Amino acid sequence: MANPTDYSTIYTTLLRSKEVMSALGQSYVPIMFDMGLLVKTLEVVWSRCDELMGVIPVEGGMHMLMSVFAGIGFMYGDAGLRHLLTESGLYAPATVTNILAGKDFDRGLTVFKLDDEALTIRFLKNFEVWCYDNSKEIHQEVFSVLKRLQTESCSTFTEHEITEMCSILSNHIVPLMEEFRNYCRNTSPTFKLWGDYLTQLSTPLKLFISSTRSPNWTVQPFAKLQLTPLLFAANRNIYVERRVIFDLNDIFFDFYVFTFFKRTIFQNEKSEILCQNLKK
Repeated sequence: MANPTDYSTIYTTLLRSKEVMSALGQSYVPIMFDMGLLVKTLEVVWSRCDELMGVIPVEGGMHMLMSVFAGIGFMYGDAGLRHLLTESGLYAPATVTNILAGKDFDRGLTVFKLDDEALTIRFLKNFEVWCYDNSKEIHQEVFSVLKRLQTESCSTFTEHEITEMCSILSNHIVPLMEEFRNYCRNTSPTFKLWGDYLTQLSTPLKLFISSTRSPNWTVQPFAKLQLTPLLFAANRNIYVERRVIFDLNDIFFDFYVFTFFKRTIFQNEKSEILCQNLKK
């Protein structure tokens, strides 16, 4: 079996993808590579621009997330995160060590989702108590929006409804939350530590994951930028150096290709014709 890191193997893979793209009547074909292979792949594509026209190497998210997990483990592992995961009985100590070292992707993904949920619930409960104690009135429209979000599927909301709900939350609840957050940061070092975790680490992490699964090529670069300092914390300096190359690759996307990515218009014209024929 050929070594997947050899330039000849990468070149053959790109050629086969180009053949499939042409056979299906597509103009572009995105191919995911991990961070190590992507650098070599870009070298091949740049050296054979005409031959590989339309073949677009794209960075995969797994290695990026594993490095982010390691960065979070370095910064917050001994600050209470390790004890939270072990003493709760969620995972064994050895498993937690692997997760915080960025060596267990699946469990790490689950852990940081659960961690974000637990901290957010604590934040909201204390926020509600603070509003009650300080006579801060929460507008009734906020409760109506939260009830809809809890009982209805988000996929049923129209764009106008989503915009309206975001406007209500931004006007009536976000200013109060910022006031509560600033108050607690000035009075509690523990709140400041985990509050920064939610706003500066967990939020960009969720944005990166969601913009990868449901492609949003405007949000994803922003999330990557916010998460880049964690690569230094995880001692993944080589990935930070390559980050520049990956970002340049995104910048130099053809305008039409970027439009297709943004709108997720990668459809197989011939397969649509086949489906129509099968329906008949």
